[in-house]
Amino acid sequence: MVKIRLRRVGARNNPKYRLVAADSRAPRDGRFIETLGHYDPIQNPEVLKLDQDRILEWLKKGAQPSDGALRLLYKAGILRKAEAGKQARPKGASAPAPAPAAADSAKAAGEKRPSVPPVPTGGKKAAVAVAAGAEKKGKPPEGKPSTPARKP
Repeated sequence: MVKIRLRRVGARNNPKYRLVAADSRAPRDGRFIETLGHYDPIQNPEVLKLDQDRILEWLKKGAQPSDGALRLLYKAGILRKAEAGKQARPKGASAPAPAPAAADSAKAAGEKRPSVPPVPTGGKKAAVAVAAGAEKKGKPPEGKPSTPARKP
C-alpha cells in the first residue's frame, strides 16, 4: 500500500520535512517513490510547498496520507475538511463509536452494564508486572522483610 507521509531531512534541532509517496513497509526516512513537496516548520512564517497535481493523482490511485501529511494537505487547501475525515479512515473501518449520550440513555433505561476491571496504565511492562504479582501466593507476613537480610 502506498502512503503519503513526511520524511525528515533536517539536521539535529533543525527539522525539515519532505512530503513523499512511499511504500508503507519502507522506513520513515528510507526508500520512497516520489517527492511531492517540502515543509520547513522552523522558518517564520512556515514554508510549505506542495505539488498539488501529483498529490491529487496519488490520492486518486488510493494512496493513504498519514496524520501529519493529512494536516498539511488540509492546511495547504488541497483537501477540504470533509475529504480529510474520509481520507483518514482506512478502508473497511467501522463507523465511529457512538456518542457518550447513547451510553447515558442506556443507564437511564435501567440497563446494567458488566463491570470492567481497571486497566493498569504504563504500557506492557506494567501489565506484565501486575500479571506476575497476581501469581504470587500471598504477601509476606507483616514485620518480616520479603527477602532475607544479608550477613556481614
